[in-house]
Amino acid sequence: MATHCGYSSGHPWYYQLGGMPLTPKQIRDEVKHPIVTTSVEKAIAMTEPRRSAELNRIRKATIEGINRDLHRYRAVVRDLRRWRTVAGPWSWLETTYNEPNSACSLKHNHLHYGFAVVMHIDSLQTETQLELF
Repeated sequence: MATHCGYSSGHPWYYQLGGMPLTPKQIRDEVKHPIVTTSVEKAIAMTEPRRSAELNRIRKATIEGINRDLHRYRAVVRDLRRWRTVAGPWSWLETTYNEPNSACSLKHNHLHYGFAVVMHIDSLQTETQLELF
């Protein structure tokens, strides 16, 4: 993850201290480890073809969630940039909590999580394809 002043891009203080918001591609590229969810674990336990169908359903739902999060993330980044322009670079001294910073870190984490889940499902489907041959 990107860091600024000792905080990762998933932490509100990263933005509070002036860290630049990452692009969605940068967030996707920083995912190093896939995340296993209980719904994916249940799907793995199923037999084919139900297993593949359920993994595809979960993947599709996750990508739809990512798309919703991307829309909101872009709006939050706009708000953050607008707030920084109006409030100035030292505005963090005036408050201990700032909505744009927290919202940006939360949406960053939602995107990071979604990309990690899709990464895991894609790796499972690749393994399944290799097992068939």
